[in-house]
Amino acid sequence: MDSRSSASLMLVGAIFLVVFGAGLISGANLPDRLAREVPKPVPGLWKCLDDHLPRRKPTFAELHPEPSHDVVQIVMTDFLATYEREGMIGLVARTRECYADWLGMGHLRTRAALMRCALLDRVIVRFDYAFRHKFPLPGGGPVPQLYRYLEQDQVLARRRATAKELFGGDIQAQDAVLETYMMAMFREMTPEKRAAPKASRPKPGGTPA
Repeated sequence: MDSRSSASLMLVGAIFLVVFGAGLISGANLPDRLAREVPKPVPGLWKCLDDHLPRRKPTFAELHPEPSHDVVQIVMTDFLATYEREGMIGLVARTRECYADWLGMGHLRTRAALMRCALLDRVIVRFDYAFRHKFPLPGGGPVPQLYRYLEQDQVLARRRATAKELFGGDIQAQDAVLETYMMAMFREMTPEKRAAPKASRPKPGGTPA
């Protein structure tokens, strides 16, 4: 094989590798896969790659999924039980614990688990705001924020962090989805819904309970 043919083959091979690599990065969301699956002996290098490599744009279904009944029920039950036992201080602690549990899952982390934390976070922020403004101080102003965790800068930092994991950094898409989940949860919490009798499940033999 002459040198010209060899050079042509090398050029074709190089083009193929570049195109293939670009496809892996954009199509397979490589930064997220690297962050989850590859050992990281040099943490600074992987953080740099995570910050600068392009990410696959989330699909419409990922950005606007139908509210999951399981997610809504789990968060609603968690919220009501915690508030009844420990009040707002318990809800703040439970939200911190939820994020910590998710981080501790390592490669077993799931999107649904983080969505539950983000939804619980959004609900307690909204609940705290509504409560402080519904019952103002004698002078007319809202009750001051008692929890550093619920102050605006910390709430925004958490919103950005979860949006990066869940929606490729799109905070507005995250807000739209969590708002849908939260409205579904509040509907489940209305007195009418909570007082409605639960549908009985059929017994193993097929006879209604």
